[in-house]
Amino acid sequence: MKELFVVTHTQSVHHVEGRVGGWHDTGLSERGRKDAAATAERLATLVGGRQVEIFSSDLLRTAETAAAIAARLAAPVTETAALREISYGVAGGGPQACLDARYTAAPDDNSVSTARKPAATWRFGSTLASRPSSPGPVRRRSSLPTVSR
Repeated sequence: MKELFVVTHTQSVHHVEGRVGGWHDTGLSERGRKDAAATAERLATLVGGRQVEIFSSDLLRTAETAAAIAARLAAPVTETAALREISYGVAGGGPQACLDARYTAAPDDNSVSTARKPAATWRFGSTLASRPSSPGPVRRRSSLPTVSR
C-alpha cells in the first residue's frame, strides 16, 4: 500500500513581511528553512529506506521545502504549477491586513446554502477565493493514523 504525506511549507518571507501569499512568490524565512529541515528529518524517520516520489508546487517557498526533503531522502523533486495554492489575484503581495479585513467567516452551523456565500471566503475587488486550510507541515494519508509534528 502506498502512503501519501502532504507537507506544507511553514514560515516564508511574505509571512514575516505581513504580505498576502498565494502566487506572490517568496522564499522561506530562516525559521521556514529550519522547519523544512526538521520536516525532512521527520519524514526520513517515517519512510525509512523506502523509495519516495516528491511533488511540489513551482513556487519558491514550496520548492525550497521540497528541496530540503529531497536532499534528506535522496530523491528527485517534480515541480508543477498544478500544485500551487490559491491565487489571491491583485491582493497577492499586498498587505495581509487588507485581505484579513475582507474575510468572511463560515457560518456558526457550518452549513452552506445557495442563499449564502461559500464558507470561509475573502472578498477583494472582483476576486473571491476560498481560504486554504493549514493543518500543519506533515499529514499522512493511509490506513494508519494521521501523523503530524
